[in-house]
Amino acid sequence: SNSQIECEVPDFTDIDAGMMTLDVGIFYESVSIGMETVRYHRCDLYKQCDSCSGVSKFCTWCPLASKCSILNDAICSEYRVTDPGSCPAITEVSPAKLSRNTIKSVIIRVDHLPEYQLTDLYQCRISSRANSSLTKLFDISEQSTNSTIFCDGVQVAEDFPEYHLAESVIDIGIVYGPSKVVVVTSNLTVYACGLLATDCVQCVGMFSIPEYSCRFCTDQCAYSGDQICEHSAIAEDSTDCLLQNTEILQIVPDWSPGEGGVPITIMGKSLAVTTQKINIVFAIDLSGTISTVVCQNPKIIDSTRLECITPNVLADLRLMSLYEDLTSTVRLQYVGSDIQDFRSDKEFYFTTLDISDVMPLKGPESGGTLIRVNGTRICVPDNTSVTIGNGLSCSSVRCNVTAQILDCVTPGSTGNQTITVTVGSADTTANDAFSYGSDPIVTSVTPDCTLKEGGIEITVNGSNFDIIQRPQLVIKNSVITKRNVGMVTKRDVTCGTGDVTLLDAVSRTDTQLFFPLPANISSSYSFSFKMDGVADVCNAERQMTVLEPPLVISNNFEFNNGKNNTLTCNIGQPCHINMTMTQIHRFGDQVKILVGNLPCHNSTPTPIESSDGLIGRFVCVVPTAEEVKAAASEIYGPGEGKESNKRSKRALLGDQETDRFLVKMKIGLYEKQLGWCAYVEKGFQKIYLYIGAGVIVLFLTIFIVMVVKCRSDKNRHILDLEKKHQHAIDKVEASYAKAARQEFTELTLMTGHTANIKIDPREIPYRIYCDYLVHIMFPNVDKKKILNNLQLDLGEDTEYQLKEFRKFLNNQQFLVTFIDVIERQKTFQVVHRCEVASYLTIALYKDFSYLSKILFTLLDKLIQNDINKTPKLLLRATKSVAEKLLTNWLSLALYDYLCTATGPSLYDLCYKIILTVDLGPIDVVTHQARYALSQDRILSEEVEYQKLEVQAVGPDGMRARNPVSVLDCDTITQVKGKLFRAIYRHLPFSQQPPLDSLSLLWTPQSGQSGSMELSDVDERMVEAGAEKRFNTLKTYKVQNNDLLALTTFNDYHQAPMSTIRSVKRQTVSEVSRYHLVKSMNSDMDFRSPAVNKRQLSSSSTAGTKIASEAFLNSLIRTKEHLSKVLHKMMTTVFMESNNIPAAIKYLFDYLDSKTELLNERDRQDPEIAHVWKTNSLPLRFWINIIKNPQFLFDIDKPPIMDSYLSVIGQCFMDSFSLATMTLNKDSSANKLVYNKEVNLYRKSVDKWYKDVRHAPQVSLRAVVQDSKLPEDLPFRQGFAITQLLEYARKYQAEISAALPTHGQQITRSDFEVLVKPRS
Repeated sequence: SNSQIECEVPDFTDIDAGMMTLDVGIFYESVSIGMETVRYHRCDLYKQCDSCSGVSKFCTWCPLASKCSILNDAICSEYRVTDPGSCPAITEVSPAKLSRNTIKSVIIRVDHLPEYQLTDLYQCRISSRANSSLTKLFDISEQSTNSTIFCDGVQVAEDFPEYHLAESVIDIGIVYGPSKVVVVTSNLTVYACGLLATDCVQCVGMFSIPEYSCRFCTDQCAYSGDQICEHSAIAEDSTDCLLQNTEILQIVPDWSPGEGGVPITIMGKSLAVTTQKINIVFAIDLSGTISTVVCQNPKIIDSTRLECITPNVLADLRLMSLYEDLTSTVRLQYVGSDIQDFRSDKEFYFTTLDISDVMPLKGPESGGTLIRVNGTRICVPDNTSVTIGNGLSCSSVRCNVTAQILDCVTPGSTGNQTITVTVGSADTTANDAFSYGSDPIVTSVTPDCTLKEGGIEITVNGSNFDIIQRPQLVIKNSVITKRNVGMVTKRDVTCGTGDVTLLDAVSRTDTQLFFPLPANISSSYSFSFKMDGVADVCNAERQMTVLEPPLVISNNFEFNNGKNNTLTCNIGQPCHINMTMTQIHRFGDQVKILVGNLPCHNSTPTPIESSDGLIGRFVCVVPTAEEVKAAASEIYGPGEGKESNKRSKRALLGDQETDRFLVKMKIGLYEKQLGWCAYVEKGFQKIYLYIGAGVIVLFLTIFIVMVVKCRSDKNRHILDLEKKHQHAIDKVEASYAKAARQEFTELTLMTGHTANIKIDPREIPYRIYCDYLVHIMFPNVDKKKILNNLQLDLGEDTEYQLKEFRKFLNNQQFLVTFIDVIERQKTFQVVHRCEVASYLTIALYKDFSYLSKILFTLLDKLIQNDINKTPKLLLRATKSVAEKLLTNWLSLALYDYLCTATGPSLYDLCYKIILTVDLGPIDVVTHQARYALSQDRILSEEVEYQKLEVQAVGPDGMRARNPVSVLDCDTITQVKGKLFRAIYRHLPFSQQPPLDSLSLLWTPQSGQSGSMELSDVDERMVEAGAEKRFNTLKTYKVQNNDLLALTTFNDYHQAPMSTIRSVKRQTVSEVSRYHLVKSMNSDMDFRSPAVNKRQLSSSSTAGTKIASEAFLNSLIRTKEHLSKVLHKMMTTVFMESNNIPAAIKYLFDYLDSKTELLNERDRQDPEIAHVWKTNSLPLRFWINIIKNPQFLFDIDKPPIMDSYLSVIGQCFMDSFSLATMTLNKDSSANKLVYNKEVNLYRKSVDKWYKDVRHAPQVSLRAVVQDSKLPEDLPFRQGFAITQLLEYARKYQAEISAALPTHGQQITRSDFEVLVKPRS
């Protein structure tokens, strides 16, 4: 109309803005008639009520839809908010904090809530802030109003993440309608008393805070409304917590030098109240007298943590020095209070600092050398310092508390300086001084250029490189495309800023360093060297030019630019390659010309005078055809084989059949094919003359030989045979003489160094109790399967039936009848008797007294049945349930005695056996050793070997503290085992990675670059007749101080092949293999004329067979090595009369009482009691532990240890025997070796038996208390009872016939109802 114009507004929904300012105008033919500014609003972008209702008169907040909409939107027809002051809002939530363990009504006070029927349309809702999808709804009570909402039964769900936190905030609000639209929300704090307060003192302290309803009930902090607090004592005051709930959990560190000065932290529960004054006291036992010293400056951090500084016990106790560790216990004294002192059994040690070694002991005068200090208790974090000389501090001190290792960086100095470690108020100085040498100097680097493919090895010339711990090449401003092994990239190192690449030297001498350059696509880059802290070589930058590959310019042979270039060489005459190429002279000896896979001889590129100086000449002597063929055969073997193998050889090397080989050039990793080299015979027509002359000479030779042979007489033939026999005799005599000389040398020069190695009892890897029992009770069964079965949940129906059968087992009359009946069955074999005894032990474990009664009841029946037959054989073998049950009973009762008394010495013996065996060669196939303890295990081969000291690195990068001793005759598997034991000696066997999963990498210290994987089996194996010998360190020519690294197969195969040289593994072979001892079928008779000179010469390197009697002296030497630890173990078994376990006393008294049955039947035999005791304890229990130490310890028992432990076990049993031993020169060496000790041990055994008999009697209750059995086992007893129930079902008819038909005991009908299978 004349006064109004209407038009459609464009779509602005894609514009993400709540309000826009628009210019609206009227135009007539592009002429503006009028313009006005208007505002455009997008109401849906406002998410809060206050922002929506106050932005514009066109937007309104819809609380029942929880959204902002336009004024006339139908969704807001019932209720809308246009004023920010009218928005619904929660003003208060009561209570503001809610315990997670309570169900409580929550009151929400709210303003401006729309008035509707509250209970029908509104609900309360809580939701997790960590996971918004987790919500829970609650009804509101009838008494609610629009301003006060009562939420009934609010409880936090366990699936809320906040439920498991000490204190957190969740959302609480009011929702509307069926779609549960959130009208208004607020905060609700959820807390857990047991997580907020970790001990009694903290829990009592929360009692004064009204928002929390926490009380300390019995032994935990709980919500005051919990059932646990209804009938238990409640601590009302903090002092009520002390003593009763005080517990010291940990002391960090748990040692201090005797001079003190070390801050320590005591952590525990309810240690003290912050308002109290406390003294921390160390109680030290000095020769039976308890002396106390007070910790200095005690501080109460909170109830769970105390701090103090250790005192000087040397001054306080007036001691000159500490000759051994002082063990103390911690006491807490509450000053000014009537509370008694708290005495803890937590031990704290006062000791002396001891430095064992420092590596390395030399470095440059500028410092920067990373040294490692090894020792015993020399490391306390933040309280340990290292000084060099007079007060020069070693920087960047790092402290490894577990291994007690210190690492630090040396300062600059000169001369020889002492190394001192200070811990607290104590210090100690290393025996060896640190030697400062002149800083290294770099004079030249060759070559000064590389190719983008990399692999070129540069040589750094200079001086004093040997004092640098880790020389590195620093590459700057480069783009590396392929990384070498050991290459790392760091920022802001001392040699420059920005990202630089550090590369370790692959080998070095005092005057030279060798670095392989990586692949690089830069045209040039700068580099320098990082040598500890030497700044001169670090800051002196040099340039490395990246060149294009050399181009061939000219040659004097048949090499052209054609496709099939061929160089023809006459066989028998010298042949050269002479080429002119660009830039070739700049690469020096890095240039290699290969014919096949063999380099040319005398190859040295030289420059040629030219205008630009960029041309060089390369001249070399081509190897002969025989040399090239031999080199090719080393890789691919003989020419025979499949056609595909021939084709691959021709593609890589050439064709051996036509004497035509591939010629290529290599510069680092760059390769280029140049052509072919063909070997031809010059003067081919003369071959027929040579053949004719050869035939004539052959016939003449045959004629002369036949004439001479016909005229020879029998005397000459006999003389030849005598010479052969004399040769064989001389060789055997020489072998015996050499073996005797070697035995004499080792006997006089060998020292007992293994005796000086001490083992910390805390490092012994004992098996946990349940694992120990499974190994004892099920020695020949899969342990993991047994443990899994013992942890199965059998279901409610089965559990009910087992519960009833357990009641039957608790009836002594039924159980004895059950065992007696099934033992009489022919199908009930020895293995079944052992299973029943073991499952019965598990089923009755919790009632050890009842298990003991069953055992001795069964022993009574066993003795009564066998006493008239062969009484001395009683208990000697496991032929009954009672005998196996006796073994299990002793294993249960003596476990604590094993761990505290016999275990340390037995572990020491096993460890010393391994060290002794490793001193000499061991055959990996036959397990024969030079230092054996059994004659049948003596290595009787003449073996020449040399001891090596190598550096060892584990798969996780951990180095062995000291060089590891290996033998060059060791196989690769044996070396891996020695390295692994040196690095991970303290790690339990079950936690060690499998040795088969590790490979061995060898990095020589000089002469070669890169690393090589070593393998027992590859093409390097030496053939000897029909056998091949396993590879050893001598095969690879490993030298002293070389680096041997254990690594996983994945790590090895991911390493770049540019630095790791691998040999082809033989995974399948039909050829038998040996190590040091050849099999019988490969031994050659040297007296036989069929053995030619070649066989004689090859057999001389494989060792000579010598009778084992020539090495019997090694048995005595090995016995001397083990004498101390063996005697110590024997002492703990039968020489300590003041520490007799109650179980042994109870068993021996029982056996003494049973020998009276023999006296009553006129069969008096004084040896019966001794034999029964020997059969029951030493033979049944101790021999089982001694021969199988892996039952008690988490260790691996190698096969060679079996022969050692068999001889020691024989010595052990002979010591208990009453039989007279008559030995002579023809007796077994295994019997003779310990004959002297057996006679001494027998006297100790007799005395010990008498001491046990005269010891005070003990009751069965005392046996239970002395055994210190754990209260429960970590597996279910249901599986064991199930197995016993299966035996009951198997022999149901026989057992039913033996049960009474009526009476108060278990009847026949009761049993048949129980064992009937349920449907």
